[in-house]
Amino acid sequence: MMSALVEGRLLRADIFSPSLRAYQKDCGKKVRRPSLLQRGQLPGAGMEPKSIKPFDVVLKDGFLYTKCIKDMMFEHGDKFGNNADDYRLGNVANVSIVHYTELIPKEDREPMAHEVCFRFCRTIDGMNFFGITGGHDCYCMPYFKQMAGDSSKCDSVCEGDSGTMCGGKSKSSVFSMHWCSDTAQELSDTSETSKKAADKSTELGKDAEKLAEDIQSFAAKAQKTFGKTGDAVASDLMFAAKVSAGELLHTAEDVLEVAGALERDMKNADSMKDVDLTDPKKATAADKLVADMVKGAAATKKAAKKLDKLFKFATRGKDQVGRSKQYLPLMYFVDKKFQDSPSTCGGEADKHTIFVKSKDECAAACDTQLQDPKCVGFSFYDGGVCILFSKFKSVTYYTKCDDEKKAKTSCFAKLEEFQGVTLKPDSDGKCDMCLKKATKAQRCF
Repeated sequence: MMSALVEGRLLRADIFSPSLRAYQKDCGKKVRRPSLLQRGQLPGAGMEPKSIKPFDVVLKDGFLYTKCIKDMMFEHGDKFGNNADDYRLGNVANVSIVHYTELIPKEDREPMAHEVCFRFCRTIDGMNFFGITGGHDCYCMPYFKQMAGDSSKCDSVCEGDSGTMCGGKSKSSVFSMHWCSDTAQELSDTSETSKKAADKSTELGKDAEKLAEDIQSFAAKAQKTFGKTGDAVASDLMFAAKVSAGELLHTAEDVLEVAGALERDMKNADSMKDVDLTDPKKATAADKLVADMVKGAAATKKAAKKLDKLFKFATRGKDQVGRSKQYLPLMYFVDKKFQDSPSTCGGEADKHTIFVKSKDECAAACDTQLQDPKCVGFSFYDGGVCILFSKFKSVTYYTKCDDEKKAKTSCFAKLEEFQGVTLKPDSDGKCDMCLKKATKAQRCF
């Protein structure tokens, strides 16, 4: 990510980019200079060397890696240092880079690292970037300009940090620096963005939590009912429904937890609206809040994305009317005499349970699953769980139920998949589509 230079001010990038180092707490503070530095005016800095006071006042609050280049500023932008003879900016920009080694006595220098160069350059007025080359040479500049170079890379290890690179033999690692004084705005903007994520995720979490609890409650009762009647297939399906609902519930709880933490951070941010953020301790607290909100919003969105997928799957037949007209009771293809009898079925079922209010919604869900694997029918439990099947293997039909219970539980097959065929169990096993078992239960559930 590269920041833009507008009217002399470097617009701040996302301060919590993974490669950005932030030091907002130091903004505006006086800096204790290395003990042996001479106080007062120091030579060799910018276009007015005598006015430069490094390590005096912090002007920047963070830095961000920009790119590896052969830098024209290093080659031809040094008016007062070792490369003064090659200076070419007098008639162009009338600026000069500032070298760490030109201003800081040898006995006060630290082994070079990104942070060392930044701590120096952030106190030099008018400097928006810094570069490091050869593993040790740090310089500050108002801007950088890439020039043609060879194929070499920034592969020189930093003297003060063996885990990072500080330029190369002919190229510089260039970093942008970011202005102080925008902590309050950053806090406000981040809080506003976080609120959208928190509100949306909380609403989704509560809806999914209620849905999951409804499915679990219904499935628990149905499991008990079919367990008593000896319908092990239906009982097992209801257990699977509870497991599916449990996954939805736990995911919803995760969303509500991270969204709740984000909301607490937002309240803390709101309480800091009138706080003096020039106070280093308070600015540090604000920085931490911004970081926490950025991290919390990302975690909330990630959790909500997972939940949204599960929730949509569990409700994808919602508000559909008339879709079940293309389906007939499974018993129609087994024994038409009992096509109006309540039934339960087994087979290759989708592990995700769908919560529905009607068989129309169940049919609509089946219609949407056209592959991996294709839905050929469903089991509808009024009140309401829907289980989709890609293959039917068994059916249990109840012959002693009154009219009130007849519509409570039924299996339905897609007409276009079974038109003109029979699913009646085939004793010799040659019919692949036929059921393996059809159980006549001369009772009601």
